Amino acid sequence: MAATTKSVTLDSPTNWKPWYYVTKSVATDGEIDVWQYVNPDLDIELAYPTEPEEPTPASINALKQTIQALDPTELNLYRMLTTTYNTRLRLYEQKMKEIRNVRKHIRGTISERNITIIENLDTPYQMLKALKKRLAPTDQARQIEVAKEYEKIKHYNKRQKVEDYLTAWETTYAEAKALDLPEVSGNRPQLDFTQAIRAIDASYASTQDYHINQKVRNVENLPLLYDLIEDFRNNYRRVEAAKGSGSGSHSAFSTYEKQDQKVLTCFCGEKHMFKECKYINATIRPKG
Repeated sequence: MAATTKSVTLDSPTNWKPWYYVTKSVATDGEIDVWQYVNPDLDIELAYPTEPEEPTPASINALKQTIQALDPTELNLYRMLTTTYNTRLRLYEQKMKEIRNVRKHIRGTISERNITIIENLDTPYQMLKALKKRLAPTDQARQIEVAKEYEKIKHYNKRQKVEDYLTAWETTYAEAKALDLPEVSGNRPQLDFTQAIRAIDASYASTQDYHINQKVRNVENLPLLYDLIEDFRNNYRRVEAAKGSGSGSHSAFSTYEKQDQKVLTCFCGEKHMFKECKYINATIRPKG
C-alpha cells in the first residue's frame, strides 16, 4: 500500500520542489520502488517490466500437452516453474500498479493550466521530463528566489502565526545553506534571527543579543541557528501557556524573572534582575 503523502499542487516554479519531493515519494514509498522507471533525470526512459510467461507442460516436455502426461520428475520441475512464475507475476503486477499510481498522482496534482504540458504524453517519465523542463527553476532562479525569501523572513509580519514564522526560518535557512548563499555565511543568520524576533519578544531578543555579542567578543562559537530557533520556540510556548493560565506574563524576560524572584544569575555573572543589569542596558541602549 502506498505511503500517505501531503497533497501539493504544481502550478508554478515556486511549487516545483515540494511537488517533486511528494511525487518521488509516491514512486519510492509504495509496495515496491519504481522510481527508476519514472526518474526524469535519466537520459533514456527505462523499459517497463514485461509480463512473465506462464509455464505449460510443453515447457517441460514438448511432446506432452497435459499435466497428467508428465512423469514424477517432470511434474516436480513443472511445479517449480509455476512457483517461480507466480512470484514473478506478483512482482510484475506490483510494479505496474505503482507506475500507474505515479501517473495518476501526476495527473491529479497539477493545475489546470499545466494540463497541456502532459496531455499528449503517456508515461510518468515523459510527463515528469516535460514538467521539469517547463517548471523546474534553474539554479540561478532558485538562488534569487531563496535570497528574496530570506530577506522577507528577516521582518516579522504580525499577522503571521509565530509557529509558522519559525518554521519558515528553518526551511528558508536550510535552502539557503544548500545553495551556499552569502546571506547565510558566518554568523549572519544568528544575528539576523535575533533581530527579527524583536518584533515578537523584545526582551528575549535583547538578552539573546547580549549573549551572542559576549560570545563574539570572547571568540567563542555561536549556537547553531536551529538551536536558537528551537530555544525561542520553546520559550514562546511557555510564555503563551503562562498567559493562558492567567499569570499575566508578557515576555520571556518577565517569565524568567517571575519563575525565580529570589536569586537570579545574570549573563554578566552577577545576581540581579536582567532589567537591572547595567551591561545589558548598555547593550540595548548604547549611549552616544
